[in-house]
Order: sequence, then C-alpha cells, then structure tokens
Amino acid sequence: NYIGQWQQPAVDVEVTTMGNIGIAALHASLFSPAIKKVNLYACLKSYREIFDQPLAKNNYHLVVNDLASYYDIPDLLSWQSLQQIKFY
Repeated sequence: NYIGQWQQPAVDVEVTTMGNIGIAALHASLFSPAIKKVNLYACLKSYREIFDQPLAKNNYHLVVNDLASYYDIPDLLSWQSLQQIKFY
C-alpha cells in the first residue's frame, strides 16, 4: 500500500499571525507536530477580554456558545509541549 508507506518529510514550521486568527494557529499547533514556533501579533490572550469589553469591535466572530466553561487561551498554552509561543 503506497499511501500507508508515505511519510511526511520532517519540516519545521514557523507560524506568524496578525490579529485573532492567531487563536486558530494555537489550535493548529496542538495537533501538528511540524509547527515549532508561533508568533502572535495583536491576538487575544484570553477570552476574558471579550467578556470584559463586550462592545469592542470585531470580536464576536470568536464567540462560541459555552466555550469559556471548557477552556481559555491560557489553557491552550498550558497544553502545549511547544515552548516557542510568543505574543506581541
């Protein structure tokens, strides 16, 4: 079976994001061992920021019903084996 024998080449990936798309990058880095470094510019550091500033622009696309009762962005960081995550 050719497909079963194929192996992904070893590549170190560095992800740099601007804005809250960084949250998707954090989720991706949990599941992709190729991602070795994540640079997050102008990204939320906690979903609490949305609750504390409910009238802030452009945050409602990040709201998922009842998500905060399960985890927050600091939890994503604590679940990472990846040490190279930086917020700017």
